[in-house]
Amino acid sequence: MENEPPPLSFAQKTQQLVNFLKFICMTFSAPVEVWLRRGFGDRYFSKAALFSVVLIPFWGTLFPGTDLTLLFGFWWSYFIMLLFARIAMFRRWTRGEVEHTLYSGYSRLHRFFPRASELKIKETIEPMLVFIIGVVFLTMSPALGLYLMVASFAMAVSIRITMIETRQRLLQLTDAAFEQRELAEAFRRVFP
Repeated sequence: MENEPPPLSFAQKTQQLVNFLKFICMTFSAPVEVWLRRGFGDRYFSKAALFSVVLIPFWGTLFPGTDLTLLFGFWWSYFIMLLFARIAMFRRWTRGEVEHTLYSGYSRLHRFFPRASELKIKETIEPMLVFIIGVVFLTMSPALGLYLMVASFAMAVSIRITMIETRQRLLQLTDAAFEQRELAEAFRRVFP
């Protein structure tokens, strides 16, 4: 009883919920992202990529009596693309190239939309493209089509959560800079 951790605050519980939601979104979107992007950070594919390996066969069980050939073809292609992504990460590391370890990759679609920002492509264009592809696949393979449609929403939500987290960190850094400036001015007044 003495060593019980204190109860979590509302903010901590909310952060845990957001982290869980982001993890679920990354688990759904990882198999799609390896097709759409390159140059990932070393730690970008972590537990979410591992859970994706289990998620796709589990997703197939939700569609009994349907042909899952395309879904499992997508699953195997995910392994291959993930292997290529890991090899590229290793090659960059051996060349001494440094990238943010959690970088979500550079979109292959950027060459088709040179005026669009990386954020716009990842937040809007990639999810829309994946959703449209999912709709097309619905007639051939309902399991794969619906998976791609869910993954498109997961991609958009994941990027939005990352944007909100980045904005929060920027606000905290801005506040810290103001506080440091005020402390430095107070220090100069006390110790001229």
